[in-house]
Amino acid sequence: MTSLAASYPYYLTNKAVFANTDLKVSDKYSGEIATRVARADATAIDAGIAAAVEAATVVHQLAGCWLESESYIGQEQSCAGAWRQCDGYR
Repeated sequence: MTSLAASYPYYLTNKAVFANTDLKVSDKYSGEIATRVARADATAIDAGIAAAVEAATVVHQLAGCWLESESYIGQEQSCAGAWRQCDGYR
């Protein structure tokens, strides 16, 4: 059986953050505390939202590049709406 670490971080922009050990995780069979995990504060949540917004912009830019690639030539009519959506993100 795999044992648990004493505590676990939360992840923010693919980085482990060992901010605290505020949340207790209990074993569902024994009721004993099995481990603890970090809880994100308001600042960390805001940073996560900002990172998600930035990532969405990058994904839209990548979609625009793909739509312009040679592999997509000849299919523009079926994706006219996507062309319009990507125009605002270049």
